[in-house]
Amino acid sequence: MSETNFRPCSPSSPVRSPIEGDAVPRSHPMRPAWRRPLVLAACAAVAATGALAPLTPAPAAAASGPAAAEAGPVVAEPQVTPTPQQADYSGTGLELPERVSVVAGEGADEAALDLLGEVLRGHGITPTRLEVPGRAEAGDVVLTLGDGAELSDELAGAGLAVPDRGEAYALGVDAQEGAVLIAGSDGAGQFYGVQTLRQLFVETGAGDVVLAGASITDFPAMALRGTVEGFYGPRWSHEGRLDQFDFYGDVKLNTYIFAPKNDPYHRAKWREPYPADQIAEIAELVAAADANHVRFTFALSPGQSICYTSPEDYAALVAKLEQAYDVGVRSFSVPLDDITLSSWHCDADQAAYGDPSNGTHGQAQVDLLNKLNADFIAGHSGVLPLQTVPTQYNTVTESPYKQAYREGLDSDIVVMWTGTATVPVHIGVDDAQDFLDVYGTPAFLWDNYPVNDFKRAAGRLLLAPYQEREAGLSEVLSGIASNPMNYPAASKVAVFTIADFAWNDAAYDPAASSRRAAEYLAGGDDATADALMLFFDLNSFGPGCTPRCADAEGPGWLPPAPKLADEIAEFEAAWAGGRRAEAIAGLRPVAAAMQAAPGIIRAGVADELFLAETSAWLDATADWGAVLDQALTMLETAAGGDLEAAAAQADAVESAMIDAQSVVVGTDELRYEGLLKLADQVLDRFVVDALLRARNWDLFDGTARNLAAGSNVSASSWYGEQDKFRPANAIDATWVPKSVKDERWGSVYDKANPENHDDEWLQVELAEPSLVPRVEIRWEGACAAEFQIQTSLDGVTWNSTEVSGVDDANACITPQAVEVDGDDPVLFVRMQGVESKGRYGYSIFEFMPIGVPVVDDLARQATGTAASSVKYDRVDFQPEYAIDGDVYTCWSSWRTDEEWMQLEFDRPIRADLARLAWEVDGACAEAYRIQTSTDGQTWTDVADVADSTCATTSCRWRRPGR
Repeated sequence: MSETNFRPCSPSSPVRSPIEGDAVPRSHPMRPAWRRPLVLAACAAVAATGALAPLTPAPAAAASGPAAAEAGPVVAEPQVTPTPQQADYSGTGLELPERVSVVAGEGADEAALDLLGEVLRGHGITPTRLEVPGRAEAGDVVLTLGDGAELSDELAGAGLAVPDRGEAYALGVDAQEGAVLIAGSDGAGQFYGVQTLRQLFVETGAGDVVLAGASITDFPAMALRGTVEGFYGPRWSHEGRLDQFDFYGDVKLNTYIFAPKNDPYHRAKWREPYPADQIAEIAELVAAADANHVRFTFALSPGQSICYTSPEDYAALVAKLEQAYDVGVRSFSVPLDDITLSSWHCDADQAAYGDPSNGTHGQAQVDLLNKLNADFIAGHSGVLPLQTVPTQYNTVTESPYKQAYREGLDSDIVVMWTGTATVPVHIGVDDAQDFLDVYGTPAFLWDNYPVNDFKRAAGRLLLAPYQEREAGLSEVLSGIASNPMNYPAASKVAVFTIADFAWNDAAYDPAASSRRAAEYLAGGDDATADALMLFFDLNSFGPGCTPRCADAEGPGWLPPAPKLADEIAEFEAAWAGGRRAEAIAGLRPVAAAMQAAPGIIRAGVADELFLAETSAWLDATADWGAVLDQALTMLETAAGGDLEAAAAQADAVESAMIDAQSVVVGTDELRYEGLLKLADQVLDRFVVDALLRARNWDLFDGTARNLAAGSNVSASSWYGEQDKFRPANAIDATWVPKSVKDERWGSVYDKANPENHDDEWLQVELAEPSLVPRVEIRWEGACAAEFQIQTSLDGVTWNSTEVSGVDDANACITPQAVEVDGDDPVLFVRMQGVESKGRYGYSIFEFMPIGVPVVDDLARQATGTAASSVKYDRVDFQPEYAIDGDVYTCWSSWRTDEEWMQLEFDRPIRADLARLAWEVDGACAEAYRIQTSTDGQTWTDVADVADSTCATTSCRWRRPGR
């Protein structure tokens, strides 16, 4: 009889054992010592030969376990992640004594045994290993672990069966009999069974920790589940990668693809072997991955320079893979993404395949992959199927390239795919089926979330749970690999939920999974988990990557800070209704929670790497919480009638907001430098509105706001079409000084002849008709000597207010408040240049129409129907999306001229204006009519539009309609 061992450890600094006080090495230096009672980061000593170090035999006396027939304490149902396929809980718990007996058969997985010992010791329980079950003393609690085939009798006796699938397991905890059984279809199944057992330790009402009675049969819905380190920008550190593998073991991920774009030996220097120190690190990574049943996949990307027909290049490719094989790698990928298909790298390829095209490149790639599959993969024992990433990785439309893959690629080669876009809004079952049809093989999904290596993700953490992926994908995908952030530990938040989805997509719940991710990081502490959930929400956003990831702006595919947005919406409803005190009181706890959350998280999260990576955003959370609190105090002062004091407070709020907005995340951390983003488009806009209200209280009794938020912005030009001069920069609610981040709208200019560009303009189209008595402009140095503020309801007829942008000393007036002539509602507000002050045209940091909406959107009360609607990216563009008030959704018809969309109301209404927000640069009508009817049968034309553009259009008429 001997004690079970912990998992083998690599040499490192010793730490004190939490059980017996002996010095033992950690699994690796960066593994966090979690506070959760699930896992403790401790390992037992292992002899140099790999055998167990001598251990003290168990005492002969019977253990003080529960009597066989005694019922256990009542416990709540445990929360297990990933969600098991089938789980029944008895509602009672098994009280474990200080020593338990472990029966492990010949087929018991050593990593599973090591983990079992770690889990038990983490709860102060000493496991003793029995060679045969009959050696257990009466009253002992017995844990049996092993191969399902060997434990068939035990399984039958427990009423369990191991599913006939890879990585499957059955687990039974019999609280009355004092027995635990874990059986797997393979070693990974046993390991995952222990990972589930780890989560069955629960507290009773009396505060005692027991093992919840359970009967579980489980298996992964997807065969491949993991991550691909495939982003651009700074690579993960060696310590960060090691830390990931323990995490992957915890959440039952089985795949890691080593493909860092900025590793020169992965792409540019693919022919050269890794230096000795780097290949030694890879060897250590392989061992750490193996200990957690993670497949370390070595990827080599030769596509930027390979000559497909060159024997020398092929030999170099094989030699590089051999180098990885020699240090234990048994899974390989040859990605051919992000390369050109319009040229060859050698004349021999031209001679062999003809002129470069997507079809000839596809054939060349297929020939290379098949040869490698036959020579290297088949010629080495224990190697898993070869993987690749095609050059056309983000479409499902037919092409000669895909035809070459479909007709020629070996059927056992695994092909990756990012969905119907590089960062797709949605991935559905039909999309994956389309991939299967055009490539001839199931897709291994390379999902670009939560990756933040493109411009729209600059300055962001992406911590929202996995969403917009359809249940049922497990039926048509071979697996999912998340492309995570440059921050490995921070990526755990989203990857945790991706692991949940990939294991059991049918039962996946994003909100519940996100909460369990918080509890995982918090070690089960509720207060810490609550603080983390607030932090996750402030960093919830899905920046889009359409049409190009190189673009700095574009729509998001997940909304920003959804919980905070709801809380602010409640504030606005109360504020507009005159319940000012109620509105302020509702947000005070939010401000307080934001200020407290960083301290709670830093005290309660043991993952030091997570805390280091998120430190700037934690600081920003506290800073913005203070800004929000000050803004609420300012509004409270103004609502109390002391506008002079409120104005003074506004100066302090503005200064604090600018400080909070001025934090820059540099390229040492991310691929692109950017201002740190936290709940942007939500929190920053609220504070700006609060400032404008306090300073413009005379407008509508403090209810006016910045109407540019959510509007469409356009301009006559923007200099060089550079990102820093985009029109959108003028309505982003960012007030940072030019010295921190120079982003603004800037028109084109001619220094030699500045008058050539005096008539440039910037325009916002408001979300709804509004009263706009005032406009505030924050000029850069290139202001207008003379300009007009123009307003219009239809974009055709304009009302103009003449203004000078300089003072008596010819200095730019900024910020400049302009009183706008006219009392009618408007939809368009424009700065129309008349004469620029200098030689550099016009440049505006912020353009803010201040006012209130005046027209209810009657379309929100209607039922929408249409002649047709279509799907794109498997999103169904129904007519209801054109009347939901959401600028990120739309209706789309088939490609015929005689299409229509109709609104039907449940009562007669009187309307005199329709606003059509066409898809920008998308499908719009060149000519169309607006019609009304009182019965849906007889229609009257009330507006006729010819030579339309894709700009938003407003049509006015005078006739009642239903």
